[in-house]
Amino acid sequence: MRYALDFQKANLTEILKYINEISNKFINEIEKVSYVSGDEEIQQLLSENSLNQFLAITYSLNIPINEAKINNSDFEELGQLFGFDDTLENKARLMQMWISLGSALESLLQIFLGVYLRDYENSGWGKWDNFKLDETKEDLLKTLNELKEKEIITQKQKDTFKRDIKEYLKSKQETKHLTDLTLGNLINFYHSNNLWSEKDASEIRDKMDFIRESRNCVHSFKERYVGTWEELLDSLRFFAQVMLELLGRLPDVDDMLQYEMELKAEIEREYYSNYDYY
Repeated sequence: MRYALDFQKANLTEILKYINEISNKFINEIEKVSYVSGDEEIQQLLSENSLNQFLAITYSLNIPINEAKINNSDFEELGQLFGFDDTLENKARLMQMWISLGSALESLLQIFLGVYLRDYENSGWGKWDNFKLDETKEDLLKTLNELKEKEIITQKQKDTFKRDIKEYLKSKQETKHLTDLTLGNLINFYHSNNLWSEKDASEIRDKMDFIRESRNCVHSFKERYVGTWEELLDSLRFFAQVMLELLGRLPDVDDMLQYEMELKAEIEREYYSNYDYY
């Protein structure tokens, strides 16, 4: 995926400035699209609170380096530029950035799908088609009963299996609600539904997965790769580019809003022109 020239040249503080600018522009357009949609559910999803949450997440990317003045591309010395050379603090700041970036990416992908909520729901994504539910449940229950009779599983284990199977099969009868999608779900949905250009699709999925994996650095008992500042910078450039691309795909509703304003003004003029003043 080719980055805009300004993004390619940007250092860490510069790309964060671009992200702040684009995120505000993105939310401004989302507010207009939500209003024009006239769809109550879409408007609830894209509420002022939800959109402010996204802005807060993107702004949080600035917090770990708020005092930094970075004009040097030597990322081996980045910790010293921040005024710290402690390995633990360096790792902590990187972790903060990855967690915020992963959350920002998840929120961005959700909000964009919120605009096209009905298309998402009609996609049937994650739903099993041509699936014989009753026959499957009957055979699975029969198998569980046999395992219980043979004392391979206990009654408690059988009940647990039965409950879990029932919940899983139910989840395959309907498309998961947009608010329930994780970042991994969103990445897979965008990729499997060809929402990226064919030549960039695999690269975009891999870069998003890298951000997702880096975001999971918080798990204590699993070996996690925290990445480097150089990798973080590339991921921030990537995030800015994705946000810019999705911004360009939003419906252009300015003409509709302009028409609404003109119509309202005309109605008001006619009303007051027929009003007699004494």
